[in-house]
Amino acid sequence: MSENNEVEMELPIDTSAITSTEVLKRVNALLSLQDKQNELTEEMEKEILAIEKKYLQKFQPLAEKRFEIVSGKVEPSKEDQQCKAPIEVENLKSNPTDKGIPKFWLHVLQNTEVKDLLEECDIEALEYLVDIKIVQVGDNQDYSLDFHFSENPFFTNTVITKTVKLEEDGELNEIVSTPINWKDGKNFTVQSKKKTVKSKPTKGKAASTTTTTVQEVVPCFFSTFISPNEEPTSDDEADEIMYIQYQIIAKLKDVVIPEAVNFFLGRATDAEENDYDFGEGEDFDDEEGDEDDEDEDDEEEQTIKKPSGKGKAQPQQPQDCKQQ
Repeated sequence: MSENNEVEMELPIDTSAITSTEVLKRVNALLSLQDKQNELTEEMEKEILAIEKKYLQKFQPLAEKRFEIVSGKVEPSKEDQQCKAPIEVENLKSNPTDKGIPKFWLHVLQNTEVKDLLEECDIEALEYLVDIKIVQVGDNQDYSLDFHFSENPFFTNTVITKTVKLEEDGELNEIVSTPINWKDGKNFTVQSKKKTVKSKPTKGKAASTTTTTVQEVVPCFFSTFISPNEEPTSDDEADEIMYIQYQIIAKLKDVVIPEAVNFFLGRATDAEENDYDFGEGEDFDDEEGDEDDEDEDDEEEQTIKKPSGKGKAQPQQPQDCKQQ
């Protein structure tokens, strides 16, 4: 973040309800209680962080076993298949050529709100995504998401990392992304465009026209999130982009990755219950529509809340992109 945004501006104090010196003393007493509560909250957050680190280590063997099954490195035993609520699919046939669970993580992402960022060019590349790992960085609060890819026709990276660096108080400091090593002619996040430039006429010289080729960023999941390749034009824009990325990372880390199989099956959601999208032309007086929504909520098998990301910026809907 920029230095100008490191210190947040305090809101002006509203003292209109303090009607006497006696009331003022009582308000200051409440502020003292608030100070004590803030100290306890800070202590609680430190303990929660320690617990999260402890259980992240316990989750690791389960995450590794999931990777081995998804990638086809191992076949699950009968004991491995003894889940509490096994599912059944009718009329399935055997296919010995199927390795692991094909396109597992692509289906996971397509069943989350991330799908709004996915374009056709992303989908082709994400078919080679074989794992997303949560990795604790050092002894502090920093962590990373490691996106593991099998050999593919687009880039040479086997791992693309997004590291979240936090301040001591938990505030977001920066997000560092691994650059993508694109194979020749396979970078679908940029496209060449010809532009015509007209020069102004000068004394004794007529206006001329020249054509030049420029590289433009194609809005998609890889260019917006995985490894952003467009420089922000201002500190405010840089902070907004960072917070959008943080919201996606936090949701993947806290909601999607731990429940990956339920997202794969489409029976989990990462949308907040109060995450309303009031589009143009919606009729809020439509009682019948409200009843339908309530029925859908009742039928939902499982609801998973997303974490509250910092900042208020929301991802913008990207335009269609084409591989060049």
